[in-house]
Amino acid sequence: MLNKLRNFSKSRLSSVLVFIIIIPFVMWGMGGVFNSGNTNILAKINNENVSTEELIDYINSIGLDLSSLKEKIDDNVFEETLAQVISKKMLEMEISSLNLEISDESLVNKIKKNKNFLDDSNQFSRIKYEKFLLENNMSAVSFEKKLKEKELQKKVFYYIGGGIKSPNFLVKKDFTENNKKIVVDYVNLESNYKKDFTEIDIKKFIDNNKESLEREYIDFSYAVLKPEDLTSSNEFSDLFFEKIDEIENLILNGSNIISIKNTYNLNLTKKINFIDNEIENSLENEIYAKRNENNIQLLDKNDYYLLFEVKKIEKKIPTLENEKFKKEILNNLILEEKYEFNKNLLTKIQNNKFNRIDFLKLAKDENKINEIKINSIRDNNFFNIDSVKILYTIPLNNFLIMTDDNQNIYISMVKKFEIQNMSSDNEVYSNYLKNSNLILVNNLYTAYDSYLSRKYEVKIYNNNLEKVKNYFK
Repeated sequence: MLNKLRNFSKSRLSSVLVFIIIIPFVMWGMGGVFNSGNTNILAKINNENVSTEELIDYINSIGLDLSSLKEKIDDNVFEETLAQVISKKMLEMEISSLNLEISDESLVNKIKKNKNFLDDSNQFSRIKYEKFLLENNMSAVSFEKKLKEKELQKKVFYYIGGGIKSPNFLVKKDFTENNKKIVVDYVNLESNYKKDFTEIDIKKFIDNNKESLEREYIDFSYAVLKPEDLTSSNEFSDLFFEKIDEIENLILNGSNIISIKNTYNLNLTKKINFIDNEIENSLENEIYAKRNENNIQLLDKNDYYLLFEVKKIEKKIPTLENEKFKKEILNNLILEEKYEFNKNLLTKIQNNKFNRIDFLKLAKDENKINEIKINSIRDNNFFNIDSVKILYTIPLNNFLIMTDDNQNIYISMVKKFEIQNMSSDNEVYSNYLKNSNLILVNNLYTAYDSYLSRKYEVKIYNNNLEKVKNYFK
């Protein structure tokens, strides 16, 4: 349950940088929770405590109301919120250790340049500023404190990743590789797979897989109960439902289906040695799905009631006269054949024992070799995207087994590369460069996050957290 909390440091630090809206609410009767001593400590970061009061204050600050807390209490809302408090406190400790500061002058300038506080002539308006504070139930002191915290947090991130930029030549090389066009020859392998299997093949498969092929066969009786079956009318009358209640009581008192049948003169249908069939939505299949030996059940089906009792369940292998079972065996044999064929083919490719001549043999006819142009590493218009990504890693004239989204399997050969010459003023390339820089900075944040998790030892007091949670239940 507390896994997320234990691993809170794995979340991005940037998640701490959220705009905080103050929506206070009152926590009545929390005196018993706010005990002094260790019972009030929810977590410890090195030698710094995280108290119950800090958690509640944070809950207030992000506007989580009491009803939301109660609704989400089983969805780890307290664990996740505590993780945020710990992350925030850890960041504050890091700010202190780095001796980062924001001058009062800098803070004033930030406020004066805030577009929310500017008048029509783009000048700072004290009236707008004070109106904002009133509307958000904040004092100037509390707002400026929050702003200072936010700016210091930004400083940390600038300290880590500010000015970081991917080298243009590396980005260009990466872009060129991922956006080159690849001309591919490919052959659908479907015609190379064995699909005709003898009775001997089938029986051999069954002998080798006896345990996994066993199915449950059942003996049962059932009756469909409509108003006309229990009353003299076809209407869903009070009398009909009284009869249904009587049957339910008989079931609860241990009656079997035969005694109920005799009491109400029901028409029973018996099934012996039954296994689910291919007829969808059949009553028999529904009974099979709900099978439970020596158990009588009454199901409300809206238009009628279904009464049934399973008397026997026996495990055995179906005969080949069962078309569904035979089809299942054949499908398994085909899949097994495909797997072995593809595995052997892949081994040949990996050992450089597969060449163009072998490729032509698989095609059987040169006219059955198809050609396709893949425009980028993101082009999944034909092949599965994972296959395309692998394709972009192999050299010219090399082979690869690929799939499409319909699970068709192909053998392909890289025939030709077409390199795009992209200049730095190209919009597509510029966006790619920006994204590369973003990935680099995020990687730095992740590394820094990992560093913080090692630098600051976090201990969670689970019992105290449960105490807080129980108060809100």
